[in-house]
Amino acid sequence: MTTHSAFQNGLAVAGLVALAALAALPQQASAATDGLPDGSWRQSCERGYVSDGRLYARCRHEGGYYQDTSVQTASCRAFGNRNGTLFCESPDNSVAGIGTWSGSFRDSCKNVVYDKHGKLQATCRKDNATFKRSNLNARNCPSYRAGNRDGNLFCER
Repeated sequence: MTTHSAFQNGLAVAGLVALAALAALPQQASAATDGLPDGSWRQSCERGYVSDGRLYARCRHEGGYYQDTSVQTASCRAFGNRNGTLFCESPDNSVAGIGTWSGSFRDSCKNVVYDKHGKLQATCRKDNATFKRSNLNARNCPSYRAGNRDGNLFCER
């Protein structure tokens, strides 16, 4: 192989790499500018849209099928998919009182407060559709991720 043909081959490879990088840019830009919240939900959900303060999507369940799900977008910057259900991955720290804790409890609990020691308190929906006041101590939940099980707050991993 001559030096000239080796140079041409090198340019061809560099051109292909540059084209591949440019082709990826519109996809990245559209994800950031599509008006939808950020988060890992984008990797396992489809048909996402926001309406009346809720994010709606079809999200993949562990069994491989997709199911319709939605979650309120208030007080949350980024969402995830847990077994076909959307949840808040990253709370909006600008809202006083709920910036430290995250997790699926946000979908079924209200009147959320926490004290200066990090204790989370919320009124959470029970399986029978009534509500119960519950709390979770930060010492017992270093991840600061909480869920609701039948009206009781628990630490999510």
